[in-house]
Amino acid sequence: MRISPLISRFGRYILAVGLIASITAIFFTMRDGLDKTLIALLYLVPLGLITAYWGLGPGITSALITFLTFNYFLYHPITHWLSISRQMLSFW
Repeated sequence: MRISPLISRFGRYILAVGLIASITAIFFTMRDGLDKTLIALLYLVPLGLITAYWGLGPGITSALITFLTFNYFLYHPITHWLSISRQMLSFW
């Protein structure tokens, strides 16, 4: 028996979100040992695989979710803003 295309299409999105969530959990535990740039580049591997195997829709969705989770869990904008402010003041 064949699964309907709607369920199959919906399943791709669910699998993409689940994969990004699990990779985010792994990176969250290793956030102190890895550089933020390396984590951002390592996110590109699952994004490329999701887009290649499951299509453009799940790829774009997972890219948006990756952007949001990276900024929320792994990157602290206030700390970054304060460090940039300190660097700018040191130039004056």
